[in-house]
Amino acid sequence: MIFESKIPYPKIEVETKNYSYANLLRKAYASETSEDTAIHLYLYQALILQKDYPDISNILKKISVVEMKHLETLGELILLLGVKPIYSSPYRNGLSKYFNTSYVKYNTNLQEILRINIEAETQAIYYYNYLTKVIKDKYIVNILKRIIVDEQIHLGIFNNLYKEYFK
Repeated sequence: MIFESKIPYPKIEVETKNYSYANLLRKAYASETSEDTAIHLYLYQALILQKDYPDISNILKKISVVEMKHLETLGELILLLGVKPIYSSPYRNGLSKYFNTSYVKYNTNLQEILRINIEAETQAIYYYNYLTKVIKDKYIVNILKRIIVDEQIHLGIFNNLYKEYFK
């Protein structure tokens, strides 16, 4: 089973500093529906499922490693765009909403876990596709398109697991 595309990541670079683009990326970086949340979610689930579903637990661990690569990549882009990549997302009136672990859905039922993960990957793909349309920096767009490929792989894995166990 593969957990990430074999397509190499484009070089991490930006055309110019752009605070607006950095703020758009910060939502994918460390918000309620972010790479940071996905990492914490999948590692929690791996722990919960390790006894009864060791194969799924290992899959979740491997997917979380790919999500860590996405987090690192987004952080590097945010920094190049001129913003410190702190674990927060834009909020109101220029304020930041700091990442917190209440974003993690602490379900223990396998069917609900897979449903949550399918939804999370679907949202990630949707948001990254949105970003490729509103961000006009060719370097960032190419990186986002590469991340989308991994997220599509993750979505496929979770859909297949759901079908295997519940259909």
